[in-house]
Amino acid sequence: MVFSPEGKPYSYGDSSQHARLQNSQAYLRRLEDELQIEKFRGEFLKEKLKETRERNNIKDVNDMNLGELYEFKSKLEALRQMVYGRALEMEASSRLTMLSQDKTPNKPEGSKPRKKSKNKNKKKKY
Repeated sequence: MVFSPEGKPYSYGDSSQHARLQNSQAYLRRLEDELQIEKFRGEFLKEKLKETRERNNIKDVNDMNLGELYEFKSKLEALRQMVYGRALEMEASSRLTMLSQDKTPNKPEGSKPRKKSKNKNKKKKY
């Protein structure tokens, strides 16, 4: 294997080695392209986060003083309670919908109730 002054590798001899080299180069180019896409994506998300913080007047937690952190914590706890309450409402609504359609969670659709045995006192013969 020989490298050109530009750094491009050239192979002489075994063609399978040359094919492997070309596959490796193609794989490396794909990885570089993916890396570039992820870099752009990261920059885009950072910019969107910055815009959102400015629009909603939200500081980074690293820039908050102790009082601001306590206030932020209480707001997060209130948000958690609100989300939890909404989840309970959605679950109750879902259960009511299932009941109105006669689909209980524990009863598979189309199942029949079990019949009770009439002969309770008869002994089984083995």
